[in-house]
Amino acid sequence: MKLKKLLRILMYSLIVVAAFVAPIIHGNYIQKPLEATALTTYTIIWGEMSGYTTLDFYNKMRVCQESGIKHIEIFLMSPGGIAFDCFGAVDVMEQAKAEGIKFTVKAYGLVASAAVPIFVAADERIAGPNTIFMLHKLEKPSYLSKDDLELYDLTMRLYTSIVDKYCNLTYDEVDKLMTEFTWFTAEQAKRYGMVDEVR
Repeated sequence: MKLKKLLRILMYSLIVVAAFVAPIIHGNYIQKPLEATALTTYTIIWGEMSGYTTLDFYNKMRVCQESGIKHIEIFLMSPGGIAFDCFGAVDVMEQAKAEGIKFTVKAYGLVASAAVPIFVAADERIAGPNTIFMLHKLEKPSYLSKDDLELYDLTMRLYTSIVDKYCNLTYDEVDKLMTEFTWFTAEQAKRYGMVDEVR
């Protein structure tokens, strides 16, 4: 019980501070199309630091498209991120996929909270054998107004629907996993249909 309590405190320090602590895509910020070299894959490192928005991610995808890059490889280790940027990133990925870009996500260490939808939305999802996944519901403060409660409920429905769309679990099963902090291994995530390959 003490270990579980410590883990909850640790995750709150990483996640709840900003509703879902913001993930960031690290790497060179591209302002113009990449030169037509041998680049066929663009690699992104996605981590835990804040400061990268959906608009930044969209700009990177747009420049990759203009440069003729058809494969985005994301190395993901993240405790989560701001819910709205999570939703926006998934939409950007879906738009890019519809225009011919393939996404491969390789997860190592931790994929938690708002990082999970970004992981499961990829075309190819690979997780290291020691990767830990986590789903949870947002803490619902007692002082929320009626409008805040409506936004809270909408946020959770959208999050649950995205995860449900890309795995073998039903909406109700995903919702049940999110009743509390639910931690699971890469092999369990594979059984849930969230991971294609563990290696």
